[in-house]
Amino acid sequence: MKKFLQSGMWVFSSNLIIRIIALAVTPILARNFPKEDLSVFRSLQSIVLIVFTLLPLGTNLLYISEKKEDREKYWSLFILVTSITAIIAFPLLYLLTFRSYTNIPLMNLFVILIPISSFLKNIYTAKYTESIMFKAISMSILFRQMTLYSLIILFTYFTGRTIEFLIIAMLVSEAVEVFSLNWFGKSLRSFFRNFRQKITFDKKAKEFTLYTGGSNTIINLALQLPSVLVLSLLGKNLAVEFQMPLVLVSIPVSLLVMSVTSVMFPFLSNNRENDKMQKIVLNTQYIFYVTGLPICFFMFYFAEELSILLFNPEWKYVAYALKFLAIGTFFNILQNPLSQICLIKNRPKIAFYYAISLLAFRLIGLYIGFYTYGFMGSVVFFVLFDSLVRIIRISIDIRLISLTIGNYLDNIKFPLLVTMLVILIQIVGTFSNINNYLLFGAMSIVYLFGIYIFDKHRAYKLIFSLKNGMKNEG
Repeated sequence: MKKFLQSGMWVFSSNLIIRIIALAVTPILARNFPKEDLSVFRSLQSIVLIVFTLLPLGTNLLYISEKKEDREKYWSLFILVTSITAIIAFPLLYLLTFRSYTNIPLMNLFVILIPISSFLKNIYTAKYTESIMFKAISMSILFRQMTLYSLIILFTYFTGRTIEFLIIAMLVSEAVEVFSLNWFGKSLRSFFRNFRQKITFDKKAKEFTLYTGGSNTIINLALQLPSVLVLSLLGKNLAVEFQMPLVLVSIPVSLLVMSVTSVMFPFLSNNRENDKMQKIVLNTQYIFYVTGLPICFFMFYFAEELSILLFNPEWKYVAYALKFLAIGTFFNILQNPLSQICLIKNRPKIAFYYAISLLAFRLIGLYIGFYTYGFMGSVVFFVLFDSLVRIIRISIDIRLISLTIGNYLDNIKFPLLVTMLVILIQIVGTFSNINNYLLFGAMSIVYLFGIYIFDKHRAYKLIFSLKNGMKNEG
């Protein structure tokens, strides 16, 4: 448990620094680059994430999820599949560029470098995740993002403010991450030295390639494709008012969810008995509820103030999008850390069908909402459909480790009661015309005091565990 917390804190700390810098750079981007260029830039970032997740086709998770003593038999399959898909990615990206990104500078260079960097990052990340070497992964991601944001600031104040310089910053930061992974961790040569001529493609490998690889591809499409499709649905000028809030609400997801999810998978894989998994899941869910709710409520409550602080007045709909996307973020925070349980329990079909459902419901919500109520409808229906699928997935995942909905709700009963009290105060305060800042402060005090009164001993225990996890990775 200690190594799990230590690794989690490494990921959390690097993500915290990245997101603080991202917040600082957001108004620089929004106030200095054309909205049309920002729409293209955000969509290209989504394509990079899609390519990175697509390449292994689930063989990286197959490798990590296997018992420690049996993992190496799937290493050659992982290398082979990732190599083939990286080669296939070149013409596919070129076709996408030809159809949707005409007259965008440096796109040919983008098509060449992104599959190569994604291939190398997959090799490093799989090996480091298996060895629970999250310090190397975290530092490399930190260097990539710091390079990206530093170049954006440099280009903003010393060169032309065009999409060309945004793409340069993106490609350079990708190269920095690859070099950092090699510098902080093991040599790439040692990875390929373990490559065997015999490829193990047994029944489990087939299921993971089909269901896990398929689900990984589809789930990544569900997360990233909306940012690409809104270009044609909303237009370049309006699409960015959906894309940028979607990036902003991902900040708490990155801090709370990704910091633990990436560590949680190999840790649960090594502790796969139901009683151990139940304890880990219930404790993490408690932490996510207690910390995630006030963060998301803050974004919802002060959406207009945040939009004024970060964006120009011409961004008319961004506050509205931020407000409702914050609601969906809370269910994402609760659901995402449980998503790998089905793989550990050898039920990859669950992830596959969930991925299809999430992709379909997100896109259906986006399009039905837009054609019914315009931009505002697209945001509301997108959040409603997304949250519904995630709530259903939570109920399925907890059943895999013999937990019931009653067990799950009992685990968070005191924070749930305090939440209801806070909502009641908010409703009364709204009708009483109390100053927003005073009302939010009062609700925050009631929330923290309520957790302290009703669940003091458990909160202290978890905080103490987190403090121990702050020590350097052993």
